[in-house]
Amino acid sequence: WGIEGMQETGRWLDQAGIVHAGAGDTHGAARAPQYLEAAHARVALISLASTFRPTSESLPASGLAPGRPGISGLHLAAVLHVPPAALRALQAARCAVQPQHCDEAGTAGELFGQKFRQAEDASASYSMDPVDLAEILQSVRTAQQHADFVIVAIHSHECSRNCEGGDTPAGAADFLRQLAHDAIDSGADLFVATGNHNLGAIEVYDSPARGKRPVFYGLGNFFWSDIQEPLPADLRRGNGATLAAAWENPAKATDYDLTAPLNTQTFATPFTFQSVLAESRFANGELSAIVLHPVEEGYGNSLTTSGIPQLVSDTAEAREIIGQVVLQNERFGLPALDIRYSAGTATVRP
Repeated sequence: WGIEGMQETGRWLDQAGIVHAGAGDTHGAARAPQYLEAAHARVALISLASTFRPTSESLPASGLAPGRPGISGLHLAAVLHVPPAALRALQAARCAVQPQHCDEAGTAGELFGQKFRQAEDASASYSMDPVDLAEILQSVRTAQQHADFVIVAIHSHECSRNCEGGDTPAGAADFLRQLAHDAIDSGADLFVATGNHNLGAIEVYDSPARGKRPVFYGLGNFFWSDIQEPLPADLRRGNGATLAAAWENPAKATDYDLTAPLNTQTFATPFTFQSVLAESRFANGELSAIVLHPVEEGYGNSLTTSGIPQLVSDTAEAREIIGQVVLQNERFGLPALDIRYSAGTATVRP
């Protein structure tokens, strides 16, 4: 909802006493850390996003051009890695629409603005904009100078592997590992990613400069709403075919009548309604344990209760939820976690 929506969100958060970061009326305000004054410590938060709509990111002033309000954005350049057969198909398509490139051969190319490169398996890689990265890490160093504990949070929907779609949990993008390590080396004590609507991997990163620190590559959904309203007109226009297929008279469809079939296509899975509360414990300035409290949000419940988080008490269900993290660690190429189960919780030892 544009700048007005961003500013209104900030007002509501301020009124509720919730510390928030990553958006502002100036580029500097969007990048800046914000602070929680707790009873025995000051906690800093740096927030950013790699997934955002065009023109949503803040901009600094440049010459006669004024700056722009918005969010703290991290721009990415993506390259698709494709098997040989897919590479040949892409090169043939490129030749058909761009004849001037028909004589070019090789293991890489670009079509419709998307770069691709030959590889054994299908995946995607992302390179971070160096200017954005430098500004973000400078904010982390600033936060570390002014706070006792520093959290870096990113909103990221990018995926490098295991990106099949709505019925399969998505894996995090590879660039997040480098970003998390750089952030911790620069002064962060905890790094967390959200965006993909499922649990992700957990890493205990042993920073040469700062010791063991937790990295959460996806915490899924803590709250979830089956109804999205009000819906903007462009969303209705863009999903006219879905409405026509679902309802005999689309003109009578309510906002929920549109979100219901959209949810069925993408979010009709139990893991969309499962998450964890991650409790990171520190001793003598270093991570000593991560206690995971599994949460479920009423998959299949009525709309009045669906999406409200409840702690899981059933041991089998708790292990199934934590098992998603174990699988994501394996897929992300991270070491297996040392997990100790106790009733409805799981403790990760560094």
